[in-house]
Amino acid sequence: MTRHVGVAIAWDKARDFIGRAALEAQRHEPRTRRLVQFRLEDPDLLAYHDEPIRRDGELVGRVTSAMWSYTEDRCLVMGYVTHPAVAEPDPQPVTKSWLDAGTFDIEIAGHRITATPSIRSFYDPTNQRVRL
Repeated sequence: MTRHVGVAIAWDKARDFIGRAALEAQRHEPRTRRLVQFRLEDPDLLAYHDEPIRRDGELVGRVTSAMWSYTEDRCLVMGYVTHPAVAEPDPQPVTKSWLDAGTFDIEIAGHRITATPSIRSFYDPTNQRVRL
């Protein structure tokens, strides 16, 4: 089951809303499916949507959206990634360490293109990262 609990919810507010009890029940369960941003490492290719996302050669998701990034000078894509062990009795979460430990590629027009994953945005609005 997909878990997206807490992304846009202010848990510290006392207001009630429809579905709050169900979301609170899921709040501390692992995120076995997660929206991840990827940077294509080939600056000449663009993705559209529904392209396969692979981690270490195993299908783990599909692209949901893509757009050219002038800041990154290449295509950035977003897609939902599911941990392959999700069907086991003890599902594994999609975490930053799991993303960092794997090698990702996205298939575009029959070619597998290396992609760098990130849970956070590649954009750096506070200019804390080194400028090129």
